[in-house]
Amino acid sequence: MRQEAESNHRERKSVLIIDDDEEILKLIKRTLVSDFNVMTAQSNSQFRSLIEVSLPDIAIVDINLPGDDGFSCLRELKARKEGIKNIVLTGYATKSWAIQGIKHRVFDFIEKPFDEYELRNVVISAANSLDEEEDRNRAKEFDFYE
Repeated sequence: MRQEAESNHRERKSVLIIDDDEEILKLIKRTLVSDFNVMTAQSNSQFRSLIEVSLPDIAIVDINLPGDDGFSCLRELKARKEGIKNIVLTGYATKSWAIQGIKHRVFDFIEKPFDEYELRNVVISAANSLDEEEDRNRAKEFDFYE
């Protein structure tokens, strides 16, 4: 029996999905839309247009994008929003990409083809992690840790 993660984050988090495969975008959006505000981008240019308007809390990035790799998206997201949780999605996992992901402080890796429940659980875990970080930061403001 499959166990699903609880979606108990306080605020509805935003998720940006970047993948050149329209069917993958639709599938992930359908999987997450009940718990998250979901944005999608099918190219680097769409990605850049979206982040000019709104920065997501969580990003799911396909590393193998046409014309550029997804790591450029990860770098740009991290530069613009410190606490963002990035999740790498790939059909071509390699050791060098895993090392790159670690260097970019990726929250998790998901290989294609993926299980929808696993993907949802990873995204919920990322959202819960954001809530925990917000709690720690709030506690520090009130000197609870000093």
